[in-house]
Amino acid sequence: MDEPLSHLDATVRAPTRTDLARLQVELGATIAHSPTARSSR
Repeated sequence: MDEPLSHLDATVRAPTRTDLARLQVELGATIAHSPTARSSR
């Protein structure tokens, strides 16, 4: 995942994070989030 949540409105972002965390636990999946470091550009 490469910052897909940063493009969502805040009202949608929080519940989406909760849903992703729940799915990760339920499915036993590994999710890697690689944020872009803007300060390194």
